[in-house]
Amino acid sequence: METTSFEDIKQILREVAEMQKETRLNFKELFDAQKETDRMFKETDLRHQKLEQSIDKLCKQVGNVDTNIGYAAETYFQTALDKSLTFGNIHFDQVFPNLKTSHKGVSCEFDIVMVNHEAVAIIEVKHRIHPSFPEEMATRKVAQFRTFFPLYKNHALYLGIAGLSMDGIVVENARNFGVGVLKQDGDTIESFDVPLKAY
Repeated sequence: METTSFEDIKQILREVAEMQKETRLNFKELFDAQKETDRMFKETDLRHQKLEQSIDKLCKQVGNVDTNIGYAAETYFQTALDKSLTFGNIHFDQVFPNLKTSHKGVSCEFDIVMVNHEAVAIIEVKHRIHPSFPEEMATRKVAQFRTFFPLYKNHALYLGIAGLSMDGIVVENARNFGVGVLKQDGDTIESFDVPLKAY
């Protein structure tokens, strides 16, 4: 049987002590690396928060610009239609800008409503008109108006869209639904030849 000498034990203890020292160094390196990683995460998180704040600020600014352009478009068309009192060769007696109402917690608003004794015209104004908007007018807006304004249930209901810019597809889609189209043309309103449908 082989015996371990005192010198062998001392050597083993030295090796164990060396391994413990290396382990402590490795743990210190890991600890330092973790601290550096934590610092980098905090820095990244701070940068991310600043970026989010900048994006929020930019979105508000862009939103305000878009809102202001929308208000300018509404005012332009409201003023022009209030002067002419005519839409689709139909004369109206009154123009109601931004007609709002609510019922049972549900509200709706129409940009321009023109009324005479037998007809109502609803004209929605957009800065830029999306091609799907004529269909939305013919479905959702008609249903809203009929629900919220039963006073006009026996009136013929005509629809219009007005915008500062639009693609040709918008006029084509409007024609399919019998929705009138108005566009700014300098100081006047250009009306596209779209036969109106009574809803």
